[in-house]
Amino acid sequence: MSFVSTRQFFGIDLRPFAVEVAKVTLMLARKLAADELGDERAYLPLDDLDPNFLTANAVTTEWPAFDVCIGNPPYLGAKRMLHEKTAAEITALKRDYPDIGGTADYVSYWFRKAHDLLPVGGCAGLVGTANIRSGDSRKSTLDHIVDNEGVIFEAVSSQPWSGDATVEVSIVNWTKGEYNAPKTLWLSRGTVKMEVEEITGSLSAETDLREARKLTVNRRPQQIYQGQTPQHGEFVLTPEEAQAMAARDTKSKSALFPYLIGRELNRTGEPSRFIIDIEAPDAMAAAALAPEAYEHVKKRVLPDREELVRREAARNQQLLEADPTARLNWERRDFMDQWWALWRRRADMLEAIGELSRYIATSRVSVWTRPSIYAFVSPEIHPGDALTVFAFEDDYSFGILNSSYHRAYFEERCSKMRVDLRYTSRTVFDTFPWPQAPTEGAVEMVVAAVERLISFREERLAEGITLEKQYSSLRDPGRNPLRDLQEKLDQAVAVAYGFSAEDDVLAQLLALNQSIAEEERGGVTPRPPGNAGLANTHRTTSRIEPPVRL
Repeated sequence: MSFVSTRQFFGIDLRPFAVEVAKVTLMLARKLAADELGDERAYLPLDDLDPNFLTANAVTTEWPAFDVCIGNPPYLGAKRMLHEKTAAEITALKRDYPDIGGTADYVSYWFRKAHDLLPVGGCAGLVGTANIRSGDSRKSTLDHIVDNEGVIFEAVSSQPWSGDATVEVSIVNWTKGEYNAPKTLWLSRGTVKMEVEEITGSLSAETDLREARKLTVNRRPQQIYQGQTPQHGEFVLTPEEAQAMAARDTKSKSALFPYLIGRELNRTGEPSRFIIDIEAPDAMAAAALAPEAYEHVKKRVLPDREELVRREAARNQQLLEADPTARLNWERRDFMDQWWALWRRRADMLEAIGELSRYIATSRVSVWTRPSIYAFVSPEIHPGDALTVFAFEDDYSFGILNSSYHRAYFEERCSKMRVDLRYTSRTVFDTFPWPQAPTEGAVEMVVAAVERLISFREERLAEGITLEKQYSSLRDPGRNPLRDLQEKLDQAVAVAYGFSAEDDVLAQLLALNQSIAEEERGGVTPRPPGNAGLANTHRTTSRIEPPVRL
């Protein structure tokens, strides 16, 4: 006890009450520890810790020198930061950390600051959202650590947070400098302990896909999209409301479309609402094209959008006062030129799927505990932004996307949303390598496996068993025809890739990704995603149809 003083402990928190609790707890803990150890020296009066514990924003406040840092930084997504942090705080973050941006979580700044201030030989341990293992958050946190003399020596890949928030967290302990002892990685929600040679920024025992490269052949032409974002609930109508509007004004039928969201794809298998989508170059044309729909949006949406413009102007004024050189965002003001339109109409997506007999969709957010659900959808149906849309209409492409190979790659490359996985095109699809030389026989195997799989799914749908229930049943032990059909599909996809069943799946996919990237650098055009140049790949006719047509 004589070697440890309470004055060696420091802390910073935004909440004054938390600061006082920390000081009292630490002072009492020292006295109680001395009593339990039989240390008869006097520890009263208690130490004055006012200089050690500060009420401030830790990420923008100067820290004292330290050897060990532990903490549970606040969780806040990049979008919420813009609304919940003051203009001065945002300005300070951009000034101090100009290279952190994109979709990086607020927690990223703590990891960066802790590591940059950590002395050689020092240790740090922080709790972060599971999102620190992927995307922009990973680049700013774990990749920054391992790329700058850091060694992660113990980590929990992901586990449920024990507090009130419904969130998955990762726990990371690291040091700066040499570390020659065994390293420990906790998997399976923190229940399985594994000794490993190295812990990468993915906090995974699998092949690290950090080196996967974006492939030009996957990005041009574009074949993956996010669905439409209304931004205002009054764009969405019930079937009864849409039918009544169309009855009063036949012109407005041209601006009313069945509207499908991710939850409906998984559960009911059909859209339950309509969306107002007025495509017009100016307000006069919009009013003439769909008079009733236009008046509906003018009355119920326009006032709210004007209020958002006022708020944007006020926030920009605050930013200028905090930093005269700050970059201002006038997105709301500029959008008023087309206030009658959906916030993100996705005209390029509508054009792409409009040329097809059907498109493939999956919920943009997937759960950990069951495979992603893919389905064919009629192009009459407009997808919502909770859906990821693939502009493919053939069974071969469906098979590749629905395979466990694509799912495994997706899990490693996606971003995380609370306790779920989010499909992000630039990290997943843009780097995902498709089979480069599938034989005619291999293609036939994939198409035949998809045909059997879809036939079985439709039989169970006819019995009232939703796709969500079908795929959730894979969690349970016992015989399951869907599991058998999925395994047959995976075997066919492996043949299409030419992969070995004995070798690591992700290692093979990463090697193929790098091979394709190398070809592109050499001027060779690889085989693109989809069924280009392949025969007999469109056998089924399955697709989600609008339950109501106006």
